[in-house]
Amino acid sequence: MASGTIPELYEPKEICSDPNNEICKHKFWDGGLLSNTPLKELLEAHRDYWVNVENKEEAPDLEVYIVNVHPSTIDLNNIPKDYDEVKDRNNDILYGDRAYKYQYDSSLVTDYIDIIKI
Repeated sequence: MASGTIPELYEPKEICSDPNNEICKHKFWDGGLLSNTPLKELLEAHRDYWVNVENKEEAPDLEVYIVNVHPSTIDLNNIPKDYDEVKDRNNDILYGDRAYKYQYDSSLVTDYIDIIKI
């Protein structure tokens, strides 16, 4: 419901499962501000569920598929020449997908854990 609710343009969207309950109202902006593809958050929630709720020593493997519907338009050889190009570059950096970094980091940590277990 808050997707596209970008600061500077729109007020945050209030979302509550019970509109009569003032306490449960939360304000949301577009998820791209925190994580456009919340892979890190998914991995953390998966681990927390299996370790803290199911009381397992480790979480089972998780198979995840990511489709990048908004690939970066940054051309490293093209330096922005005017305000609009600078603003576009800023938006690409600010809202850009960080899933590849999280995927790399998670794989690296998993490899280290596997080495420690040997």
